Amino acid sequence: MMALGLAAVFPNPPISPAIAVGIGVLGVFVGVSLLAPLIAPLAARIIGAAGARFGIPGRLARENAAANPRRTAATASALMIGLALVGFVATFGSSLERSAVSAIEEELRADFVLQGPQSNIGLGFSPSVGRTLMTLPEIGAVTRLRVGMYRDRVDAGSSILTSFDPQTVTDVAAFELQAGSLDDADANSVYLEAEAAAARGYRVGDAIPMVFARSGEQQMRLAGVFTQTRIFDTTFLLPNVAYEKHYRTVLDHTVMVRVAEGVPLARALQAIEAVTADSPGVRVENQAQFRETQRLQINQILGLVTALLLLAVIIALLGITNTLALSVFERTREIGLLRAVGMSRRQVRAMIRWEAFLVAIFGAVLGVTMGAVFGWAVVRALADEGIDQLSLPWGQFVAGVLAAGLAGVVAGVFPARRAAKLDVLDAVASS
Repeated sequence: MMALGLAAVFPNPPISPAIAVGIGVLGVFVGVSLLAPLIAPLAARIIGAAGARFGIPGRLARENAAANPRRTAATASALMIGLALVGFVATFGSSLERSAVSAIEEELRADFVLQGPQSNIGLGFSPSVGRTLMTLPEIGAVTRLRVGMYRDRVDAGSSILTSFDPQTVTDVAAFELQAGSLDDADANSVYLEAEAAAARGYRVGDAIPMVFARSGEQQMRLAGVFTQTRIFDTTFLLPNVAYEKHYRTVLDHTVMVRVAEGVPLARALQAIEAVTADSPGVRVENQAQFRETQRLQINQILGLVTALLLLAVIIALLGITNTLALSVFERTREIGLLRAVGMSRRQVRAMIRWEAFLVAIFGAVLGVTMGAVFGWAVVRALADEGIDQLSLPWGQFVAGVLAAGLAGVVAGVFPARRAAKLDVLDAVASS
């Protein structure tokens, strides 16, 4: 299923690539969990090589982990799944951030971007700000963007569209028509994204039934077919003159401003801030600030998701504690014999902690690797949706593995103390 989602040889796949990849991910989880016992002995010996240099406890921990591959794999599985999800979110988030920044750098031609409240559809600021900016000598071009809900008779559902200024859109952003003309825009025209137009069989000049809040059902004339961009991530674009006719509330969501030729940016910024002085909710940002804002918004959302996933990692570490505690109980006689031949309490504690470290590192490496692969697969599957820049957060991966190892040591403290406190004679006599 994952191959189906990634393969470019399927022009008309039975399901969307993202769904196919998601189903494939579940299959990979099951497969890796089943195969983990086969690679656990080799992994334990490789990871435990460093610990073996610290003496007998490290060598015994390595051999214990390698000698019980099923227990080692089962203990590491929960941590593997948790860190795989964290690694996936980190990879997807980093790629999403990079794609958004790349879109702004490649497609945004505006020098300044004005934005108002964006928590809900319909919030914005007065159109008078944009109209005033259009009259300033310091400003070369202004495009005002608005968003609104409409009902699509074809899809039989409500969707979001964006409205714009056809006369100035190419001055502030990369925008290309495959068919039609921006000069034909009027109060009854609409522009449709190319793939959507091809899927629905629409051509320039066709009538498209759409339902608006103010004017009800309208037969909108298809004035043009545009190439999808990451700046205008929408299916329908409505000219602002049409928006004003078909919607009751008219507020600008975003205003893109390009400075007039030869005008210093500082001077233009002063002029813009003078216009927005009476609109305290409006933020004025240059390109660099706008990129930073988009990056922070993405990181805030992903940070919340990552925090929730870390709870799963904590639960997995508790699982390591419980499993090692059971392991100590099962190996009571073995530990008693080790104590009888001269192993100290301190060495017993060190052996159990090293074993916890090995299990945690094993699960973390598997999890981070799987998370990176899943992130890559989803990014590739969503390339047509604008997420086309893969970014692997290596620093976070390394930090995650090291943190998991440290947490594994902490998780092994209680079982280690319990093993060290065993009475030697009682332990040797146990069956």
